[in-house]
Amino acid sequence: MRALLVSVVAAALGLAVAWGATSYEFRKPEQVVPERDATLPQPKVVVEGGNVFHFGTMQVGETQKHVFVVRNIGNAPLELKAGQSSCKCTVSEVSTEPVPPGGSREVLITWTPKGAEDKFGQRAPIFTNDPEQREITLRIAGRVAELFKMEPNPLTLGNFSPTEENTHQINVWGYQPTPWKFKGYECLEANGAEFFSIAARDMTREEIARSAGAVNGQILTLTVKAGLPLGAVRQRVLITYNDEQSKPAELSITGKAVGDISIIGKEFNSEGEYVDLGDIPAATGKKSKLSLLVKGAHRHQVKFKIKDIEPQSSLKVTLGEPVPQGKSVSWPLVIEVPSGIEPVNRLGSELGRLGRIELETGTADVPPCLVRVRFSVTAE
Repeated sequence: MRALLVSVVAAALGLAVAWGATSYEFRKPEQVVPERDATLPQPKVVVEGGNVFHFGTMQVGETQKHVFVVRNIGNAPLELKAGQSSCKCTVSEVSTEPVPPGGSREVLITWTPKGAEDKFGQRAPIFTNDPEQREITLRIAGRVAELFKMEPNPLTLGNFSPTEENTHQINVWGYQPTPWKFKGYECLEANGAEFFSIAARDMTREEIARSAGAVNGQILTLTVKAGLPLGAVRQRVLITYNDEQSKPAELSITGKAVGDISIIGKEFNSEGEYVDLGDIPAATGKKSKLSLLVKGAHRHQVKFKIKDIEPQSSLKVTLGEPVPQGKSVSWPLVIEVPSGIEPVNRLGSELGRLGRIELETGTADVPPCLVRVRFSVTAE
C-alpha cells in the first residue's frame, strides 16, 4: 500500500513537470520579448541645435516663430507624428512621409503671448519610430514683457460735485524702447460723453522710475466738465496710442455726481438719506453731532440759516461756524432730542412721518438743504 502511494505521488509530480515544460515550449509569441538585433537597419532621431529654443523677451500680442530641424542620422527611414502641444503654441503640420537616412524635416512652432510673464515655457511632443527615442519634446521659452501699464484702471471718481470741473490723473508706464504715446479717445457710453476729455504729457524721469522696468510713460489728465446730471456715473473710454497693431486700451470710469451739500456723521443713513436717532428714552434724550459738507463753486457763498423745524417741540438744532477744508466747507450741525419731552413717533412708518429740518443756503445758486430725522421718544 505504501509503495502504491509513493508511485502515485511520483506520477503526479512527473505530470506537473511535463506540463510546465510543454507550456513553456508552446507559449504564445507575444509573450516572448525578443532582443533588438543591433545589426538591423534602424532610424535615429536628433534635433539640430537642441530641442529647446529661447525667444528672449517678447511683447504681449507679438507673434514669434521658430523652426526646429529634426534629422535622421540612422540607416532606416524615420517616421514622425505630432503629439498634443500645450494650449498656447501652434505646431505646423508634420508630414507623414518618412524621413530617409541622412534627411531632415522642419517643424515650425508659432506662439502669440496674451499676457505678461516673467518666465514662460511651451512644449510640443513629436512621436517617432526610433526604438531608442520614441518621443522627442520640442520646447520654447523666454519672457513676455508688458507693452504698458495703466493706473488707476478702473478710475473711481467717488462722490463729486457736478457744478464744478474735476480733474484726475492716470499714469501710463511703457516697457518697450518705442515710447508709448497717447493718440486719442472715444467714449463708449453716449450718455454724458460730452462731459469727458483727456489730454496727455510725457512723464519725468522721476515719474517713470515709480514703476520697475518702465523706460518711458505719459500722464493722462481726465477732465470731468461741470454740468453732469446728478446720479451714478458709468463710462468706458477707448484710448488709442501709437502702436496701431495693438487694440486700444479701455479705461473704466465710475462715480456719483452729488449735490453740493452732503451730511456727514455716524447716525446718518446714506441709503435712506436721513439722520437715524432710533428709539430714545424720554428720561435721557439724545444728541447727535454732524457736519454739513458744502462743495462746488459756490461753497464760500453758502450761509446756512435754520428756516423750519418739525416737530419743534421735539427737536433742537444748533448750527456752528463754517470751517474751510480744501475744496469744501464744513458746517457743524447738532441735532438734539431734549430729555423730559412727551413721547413721539417719527420713525417714518404709518404712525408718524420723519422729522425734518429745512436750512436756507443764502444763495440762489444752491437750493435749500433738507435734513430728515428718524426718531421716537418712549416713556420708559
